[in-house]
Amino acid sequence: MALKFEKSNGKLHRFSIRNLNQELSPEAIKAALEKLAIVDLFEKDGVGSFKKAVGAKLIETTDTMFYDENDEELNTAALQRAAALNHGAEKKEVLIRIPEDLIITAESPEPGILIRKIELPAGIDPQDLDDEQTASLLSACLPENPQIEDAWLEDNVFTLIERIDR
Repeated sequence: MALKFEKSNGKLHRFSIRNLNQELSPEAIKAALEKLAIVDLFEKDGVGSFKKAVGAKLIETTDTMFYDENDEELNTAALQRAAALNHGAEKKEVLIRIPEDLIITAESPEPGILIRKIELPAGIDPQDLDDEQTASLLSACLPENPQIEDAWLEDNVFTLIERIDR
């Protein structure tokens, strides 16, 4: 489930929960999110992360068998389904010039650690990027074979914690 909260500074905070109890009603989910906002436990640099529940979106994935060496009928039907899906799908095109459109900062709070922040341009929703686009964007901003220890997305900023050898 993808969740959105308004932070105390008015910006959005997004995060996701995996393996959510599928039997929870939308009302129960909303109530739980509102309780999280009331508790006010999470703060970073003086900014509360969960001041107001803004939205929750259930993300469902479907596994569809497309190929089985021993089932020609399945293979034909799967190819027809895939062609129909691709024909009807409109992929939103996101154009970002790298590095011109990005704000990239790096700081080293301690020896051997680098915190790199990659901010997307205003108007670009990172949720519109597919996995391949996100990977390309991040790899273009990183050295070859980076040692990433942690990474997250908050608002339009990717934050990466790298271990660097000196």
